[in-house]
This record gives sequence, C-alpha cells and structure tokens, in this order.
Amino acid sequence: MPAREPTRVLPPVEKVLTAIDRAYRHRRSHERWGVWISDVKAHLGLPHTGATTVWLRPVWQQLEANGLIEQSRKSGEPRCCLTRKGQLRLAAAQDASGLNELPESPQHARWRKAHDEAAGRIAGFRRDLRDLLDEATALLGAGGQPPSGQWYELATRIKDACERLGSATYCLHEWAEPDDARPDVDDAPHGQTSRRDLTRWNRDEAVY
Repeated sequence: MPAREPTRVLPPVEKVLTAIDRAYRHRRSHERWGVWISDVKAHLGLPHTGATTVWLRPVWQQLEANGLIEQSRKSGEPRCCLTRKGQLRLAAAQDASGLNELPESPQHARWRKAHDEAAGRIAGFRRDLRDLLDEATALLGAGGQPPSGQWYELATRIKDACERLGSATYCLHEWAEPDDARPDVDDAPHGQTSRRDLTRWNRDEAVY
C-alpha cells in the first residue's frame, strides 16, 4: 500500500495577514483596491493553482467571518484587503518568534535572479558587442560599397547587443536590492526599454 502524503497544515491567520499586508505594500498600482488572491499566495510561497485556492478557502472564510479582511470579485479574480480590525490584529501579532515570517518576496526573488544571471552573462555580452563592432570596422575597411541592407542588419544587431549589455549592467551594478517596505519599481526614463526584461537577453542573433 503506497505511503500517504503528509497532511499539509494551513498557515496561521497571522501569517496570512502578514502576506496580505506585504502584497498590498508591493502592489504596482496604488489606484486599485486591495490585492489579488494570487499575489497573496505568491507571498506565502504557494503556487497559483486551483488546488491551492481550494485548500486555503477555510482561511479566507475565517478571516472574512472574523472581520479581518474584505473581499471583492468585481474585476474577476478575487481581491482582498485588510480591514482596520485586521490591521490591529496584525500589529498585535508582531513578535520576535518568527512564526509568521514569510518566505522571500516575489520582488526580491526577481532581483536576485536578475543579479545572479547578469553576473554570469555580462562578460559574454561584452564579447558579443566587441565582435559586432569589429565586424562593423571590417565592413568599413573592406572597400567597395556594401549594400544598405547590410548596414541596417548590422545596426539592428548592434542595438540589441547594446541593450543586452546595458540591461545586464543595470541588473548587476545599479539595481539596488529591494526593501520589503515598499514596491520595487523600475524608474527607467519614459520610452526606454525595461532594463529588467531578461527575456530580451535570449534573442538569437542568427535570426537576422
């Protein structure tokens, strides 16, 4: 007979309140009411699945029945917010026991991943850009008149290489480790490509 999986213990009320509070402080838009339930689960270190939602339902019901949170479904996925009573309960529960300590916040995990990946890839990005500049120099010195399309193709590759190197430089040296007291938002100038978009780092130059 297969061994039964151990029964998961629901997180204590105070820990869920702590997660709601941190998710609220980290929200990107201060105009929206409350926080997504999925964000609260992320702050608890739980996957965003239907099974997790069902598993946590007794906790949400208890919090709402006790007047510690308000919930709204106006925009589809449920949102929640601490009530004044919930805020007082959370403040009273703050202690040095660590029982309600949360796992790493999602915004800190994003920073750590970007910082570590930038450290491992920035040297390669420098080499890529240097090779492209050598290619441009060779094209200039080759004589004749290269077709315009060749210059435009090279310009696109150089631009992408500069953006990858700029992004990695920012993530490694300029992106300060986030403080959990406030949301961590990229303050890039308007119109500038996000310096935190790591998906751009994997563009294959062979497509050009």
